[in-house]
Amino acid sequence: MRVASLGSKHYVFISIDDFSWFTWVICLANKSDSFIEFSHFCKKVEKKVWKFLRFISDHGGKFENKYF
Repeated sequence: MRVASLGSKHYVFISIDDFSWFTWVICLANKSDSFIEFSHFCKKVEKKVWKFLRFISDHGGKFENKYF
């Protein structure tokens, strides 16, 4: 049995900046929400940083779906 967070989230999506080691944590209720939340995250960070971001994945397959 999985234990949910106070917001009923079961999964965690973590993004780490390799240069500064700044870490963003996105809590997800379902794995299928990963692309939507990742899209919102990219827009938010690009707006703040004012440049396009490059992302590298370990391709672990945990959050991969047809949209990624």
